Amino acid sequence: MDACRLLPRGKNAADHDTPRQRLFDFIETLVQWESTTDEQVLETARRLIRLATNDNPPPLLDPFAGGGSIPLEAQRLGLEAHASDLNPVAVMITRP
Repeated sequence: MDACRLLPRGKNAADHDTPRQRLFDFIETLVQWESTTDEQVLETARRLIRLATNDNPPPLLDPFAGGGSIPLEAQRLGLEAHASDLNPVAVMITRP
């Protein structure tokens, strides 16, 4: 939680400044379209994930990946991602 205290204070933390509220503010920043290519925001997210998992994040498995947006986002955040689908077209779309 100490890492969350260092996050910028936003509108959620304006009323009640807690690490949880600062984390909510950061998540609001992370999901904005402009943040998809903001390396500073992405690196902050990666650092928080590493801290929360003792530098050992679990792999992500999406057994019904469809177009692959969840595995793509997981890889963008530095996670190991595995995906599959029953639909052969979806499998072909998500192949590297």
